[in-house]
Amino acid sequence: MQPIGFARIACRIALGLLLATAIPARAAEDPVTYVATGEEFVGPFASWKNVQADYGAVGDGVADDTAAIQRALDALRGVRTNSWSVLYLPRGTYRITKSLTTARGEAHHDYLGVSIIGEDPATTTLVWDGPAGTAEQPQPMLRLDVWYSKLSRLTFDGRKKANHGVIRAGKFSTAGEHSDLVFRDIPGIALNLGNNEAHGIAEDTIMRCRFIRCHEGISTIQWNTLDIYGGIAGSRTAAGASSTAWAATTATATSSCARRSATWARRTTWSSPS
Repeated sequence: MQPIGFARIACRIALGLLLATAIPARAAEDPVTYVATGEEFVGPFASWKNVQADYGAVGDGVADDTAAIQRALDALRGVRTNSWSVLYLPRGTYRITKSLTTARGEAHHDYLGVSIIGEDPATTTLVWDGPAGTAEQPQPMLRLDVWYSKLSRLTFDGRKKANHGVIRAGKFSTAGEHSDLVFRDIPGIALNLGNNEAHGIAEDTIMRCRFIRCHEGISTIQWNTLDIYGGIAGSRTAAGASSTAWAATTATATSSCARRSATWARRTTWSSPS
């Protein structure tokens, strides 16, 4: 199966993506489409751990899979002693009722070099069924504290309640890949890099990701979050109209502009085209 393909951008500046908030009826009118990119997904391999076979997740959209997936994420932490470093989610709809988390401790090798990979974003979805998030009580679907990592081939469906899709925060992180991800119905930030916490998220790549009815697609909220590269796409939906995908145009900034980005604003957003 070919991964999602979109135009790529290279951007050495704190990135953000602001999408329209008009939310029509959701469901099957948001198909995941593919174009030829010359790349293909290979896997799973026997060395990968499977959230269903190894940790008991069901993936039927009815069972609460929160505890099973959290057990798998907890086990992924011990990279130094594990014989595996890839957590695989086969096709399914995984209902979660509270935030999934990873947290690095004092050990320098916690979550070093890990991958979390779904079978296909068209068929592998995390669906939020927890409380609605607020500014005072945020509800991220996944809070990810990892480094030299990969998050790929998943759909995050916030059901208009989870006000963050993925928060990348915790200890300083570098060299992360976010690829072939779909974020849907997130009334806050789909991909939050830094979360205005003590440590930055740097030298990360965002490729072939799609944002559907998200208030903000990508936001960098930390002065040391910089050097974010990638290709992204999203959708604007007017009332009564169907979603139309758009491809980001190329944007570049000089290193001096990147260094000045913290003086422009601690939180930056990048508006999508009309």
